[in-house]
Amino acid sequence: MSQEDEENTDLEAFADAEYEAGRAIMISLVHSLQIEQSKAQLYFMLIPLAFSVGLLLGYYISFTNL
Repeated sequence: MSQEDEENTDLEAFADAEYEAGRAIMISLVHSLQIEQSKAQLYFMLIPLAFSVGLLLGYYISFTNL
């Protein structure tokens, strides 16, 4: 095996490792975006629910003080 062949295999191995590292970064970014999206869905569900409960509690307190 000549030195040029060894350099080519080293470059191929480096390119494969670089590809796998880039793929891992992209997968982790997509995963973190999915987690943030699920948190946002939860917040957009809980905030109106908390507002409604507070409004109903305010009505209840107002009518019991009449």
